[in-house]
Amino acid sequence: MNFDEWYERRGFDATPGEKELMEIAFTSGVASNRELSEIASTLHYPECWDTAAYPTLLNVVEEIFVCSNCSRRSK
Repeated sequence: MNFDEWYERRGFDATPGEKELMEIAFTSGVASNRELSEIASTLHYPECWDTAAYPTLLNVVEEIFVCSNCSRRSK
């Protein structure tokens, strides 16, 4: 599944900047380690997250955007 398919299935209503952040997290194999480190640092991951519940940076990004838009839950 590519990023656009994943994004559509989730039903997110994100700004272009938020969507770009999600795409970087989704395609972490392509993103540079520096980019991922900056995102993780900004989100205080893993320091402030339950890594059993959120084992990856993508899980954290999903949680942030689902919670900030509770009327549109993940599908």
